[in-house]
Amino acid sequence: HNINVNYVAPGMVDGPRFRDKVCADMARRLNITPEEAAERHAQDYALKRITVDQDIANACLFMASDVSRQITGVDLPVDGGWAML
Repeated sequence: HNINVNYVAPGMVDGPRFRDKVCADMARRLNITPEEAAERHAQDYALKRITVDQDIANACLFMASDVSRQITGVDLPVDGGWAML
């Protein structure tokens, strides 16, 4: 049927839940600012940066486009290398 089946697997994405829950909890626990907590969190990634919603959107657009026509059965992590560490 010529149907490609792939999965985009986002890691933690910058946004209200990340800032208001994850960073706030880490900041309280370590007695640092939420921004310092976000930076520490970024250091856990191979690429040393936090995933943003546009990163996820770009991966989805790639998978939905014709340039990915020979890709199927792939679990594509979009997490800045966190899963590989």
